[in-house]
Amino acid sequence: MTKKTPPKRIDDVGMRVSSIPVKKKSVRFPEGHQIFRQGDPADCVFLIQQGVVKISIVNEKGKEAVITLLEAGDFVGENCISNGSPLRLTSASAMKPTGRAGYPEKGDVPGSP
Repeated sequence: MTKKTPPKRIDDVGMRVSSIPVKKKSVRFPEGHQIFRQGDPADCVFLIQQGVVKISIVNEKGKEAVITLLEAGDFVGENCISNGSPLRLTSASAMKPTGRAGYPEKGDVPGSP
């Protein structure tokens, strides 16, 4: 018998993350908005509060490969923490109107419209 994973609850994640003592700012993006591009500075992590975000990578010939689609409760940009890269390795764009909370390491939330 397979164990089912309970659905993500943005309220639970949001409550835990909101207690972290760092600068936070909620931002809304329209459909199609480029949140960050491959090669941009990797200076913050985002929690998706609503909507869908496409994560993709572009090769040297300009061909895009979609890696995944993320939704409410998922984090975006956390790979810059795990691999220590100063630059984004992927691009992120809003596939549906998206609300996210930004958790920058310093300064303001980049990519804000």
